[in-house]
Amino acid sequence: LFFETAFWGSLFVAGYAFVEGRDRLGYAALASVAWVQLAAVIACPATGHHGFGAWWAGQMALCLGFVAVSTVASAISLRAAEPGPRSPR
Repeated sequence: LFFETAFWGSLFVAGYAFVEGRDRLGYAALASVAWVQLAAVIACPATGHHGFGAWWAGQMALCLGFVAVSTVASAISLRAAEPGPRSPR
């Protein structure tokens, strides 16, 4: 229940932020969606909910790709929002 609530709540925040044009918040929320999903994918067989299998390896590969892309996108959006170096006057 925790993972579902965190996943859907973060996904809602990401969608709302992107619709409102708040890209930094949107990318950060999207990265949190990916990390929550990764934790859920790891917890599923670790808690005995499902066993390990080929489907789990595929799910883990897709999840890791989602984590990598969303985290890099969040870092790029944060770096783009930082003010540049000031030139001496």
